[in-house]
Amino acid sequence: MSVKTAQNQSTLKNREVPLENPRVKQVQVLVSWKAPSRVFVTRSRSFWVNTLSIAGLFGLIFLLIQEWLLVVVIAALVFVFYVYSTVPPDELEHQITTRGVRYGDREYRWEELAQFWISESYGQKILNLATYAMVPGRLEILLGEIGEETIRKILRQYLLEETPPPGFLDKASNFLAKKFPLDIS
Repeated sequence: MSVKTAQNQSTLKNREVPLENPRVKQVQVLVSWKAPSRVFVTRSRSFWVNTLSIAGLFGLIFLLIQEWLLVVVIAALVFVFYVYSTVPPDELEHQITTRGVRYGDREYRWEELAQFWISESYGQKILNLATYAMVPGRLEILLGEIGEETIRKILRQYLLEETPPPGFLDKASNFLAKKFPLDIS
């Protein structure tokens, strides 16, 4: 072994090497909770009678004008709606970390998220996260048993809390739900 190689090895041994890189931040889970993957509402018999009556009426109209594809689309939509109303949702684990939000198996980084707000649907609190991407444009995560203020306190450090104004579809669906209630109890 040469003298130069021995000197290089001795200087490497004596040099202090930092164990942590100050530019690398480890991911920490700030809060974690389990909640259903979607809002689940059991529907009454009158709701299904009204829904099937309306779908049947439109289906008959489309049959008379020979729009077969629209009849199939209406039947498919009613079937999917029925399945979503009768099959309970899976329970997912949600996490807010120093890197972003984990929704089930998918992680959304803070750079992908634009804003957040908390809403309520059928008595359940929902965390809404707007994304910059077109798909998905909005994440809706049920809060379950976790406190609303806990989530707000953490998310305000990373995102803007702002409820967007209702769009055309929101206004139209609210109007139709008020004027033509399907569930008459």
